[in-house]
Amino acid sequence: MEIRSGSELRAESSNKLVGYAAVFNKRSLDLGGFVEVIQPGAFKSSMGQDVRALIDHKGIAIARTSNSTLIISEDETGLRVEIDLP
Repeated sequence: MEIRSGSELRAESSNKLVGYAAVFNKRSLDLGGFVEVIQPGAFKSSMGQDVRALIDHKGIAIARTSNSTLIISEDETGLRVEIDLP
């Protein structure tokens, strides 16, 4: 999953991030001549699958849903995440 919209994450403790990986109905920054707006329901098909939280889109996984180090849910604001950092 690639996130191009703004994120709103905060450190809840020294080893946990909580917040939104993507926010609905918010224009992204200019992405080379276009912007994106993520609509509610955009992540519905990802729920229940093995989703990974990556560093800088380089494929380095820091958490994943299959081992419960990443918890994802979709609410009225966006894609909410809880990440237990290694």
